[in-house]
Amino acid sequence: LRHLQTLNLAFNDFNFSTISPDFSSFPSLTHLNLSYSNFTGQIPSKICHLSKLISLDLSYLSYYYYYPLKGRLVQHTFNMLLRNLTQLRELHLDWLNISSPLPHALLNLSSLTSLSLGYCHLRGKFSENIFHFPNLRELYVWGNQDLTGKLPYFNATSSLQFLVLGDISFSGQLPESIGNLKALNILYLFNCNLSGSIPASVWNLTKITDLAFSSNSFSGQIPSSISNLAKLNSLYL
Repeated sequence: LRHLQTLNLAFNDFNFSTISPDFSSFPSLTHLNLSYSNFTGQIPSKICHLSKLISLDLSYLSYYYYYPLKGRLVQHTFNMLLRNLTQLRELHLDWLNISSPLPHALLNLSSLTSLSLGYCHLRGKFSENIFHFPNLRELYVWGNQDLTGKLPYFNATSSLQFLVLGDISFSGQLPESIGNLKALNILYLFNCNLSGSIPASVWNLTKITDLAFSSNSFSGQIPSSISNLAKLNSLYL
């Protein structure tokens, strides 16, 4: 199938078999989805040869949650993937065992619009550069308690609509510049070890429909200006 462009095997049960390196034999492939498919073992490095990929979803490879993480993306392969797949717009790796810091090669993905890294056993310092992607609309990073650092200054040119950060060992306060993210619809910052007061600029993010600040160490009052969030559907404090 040399001309195959899209391959979606999501929600099939491959009974914890390994991912064949022959997935790299589709030179025209732009979309590959193996999520919820019960594969196991290491992600083969040959997938890095799929240089035309726009969307790669390897999340929840083992969808029986009571099993330990069985899909593994070793650091060398992760680096190669980020260097070679520079056209990626969507990268979803939730529940893959990465067990390394976020590679600097992540900055190669300037076309990225959606990035999801939940429960990947990431460690080291949270990369502030994630927020500098010019086209990023969705960012999901949660369940990585060995990630540390501070939230950066948020640029007013950001296109973020969905920002979900949880179970991360940040330090310090939520910066006032969070109010620059005018396009935000969903803002979840739960169990992120944030302290201080909630910036007043949050209450000016009038497009927000879902807001969560639970399990932090915020202090102070919730002001009446919370009523500015007229589109709010859910609120978790």
